[in-house]
Amino acid sequence: VRSGTGHTAARYAVIAYLDGELLPHAAAEETALYPAGDIGITAMLVRAMRDEHRNLVGRVEELRGTVDALDAATRASAILALFESHLSKENDLLIPALVANPDVSLADLLSGMHELVG
Repeated sequence: VRSGTGHTAARYAVIAYLDGELLPHAAAEETALYPAGDIGITAMLVRAMRDEHRNLVGRVEELRGTVDALDAATRASAILALFESHLSKENDLLIPALVANPDVSLADLLSGMHELVG
């Protein structure tokens, strides 16, 4: 953006990654992982994380509609910030809670998720 060179190819590459990797991973989490955490002490966390997924989808759609390089870079940065925050919740809060739950087999949940993502 600072150099003034074209940004279209970079924007398409980011969108392709989001569409091909991030969003399918988020959908798989909701199917394979989140139901186990949608009860008890982690239920509100899981609901908030589902809301973040919807927010990510909306932000990707906004990025898809950009034509200006600065707007695209700003929207991509917002997606990154939201994703980093979401990932922290998952790794630091949800996963440890699921591991600590004797009624949950994280290995089974994750193997199911890998099948969903491919």
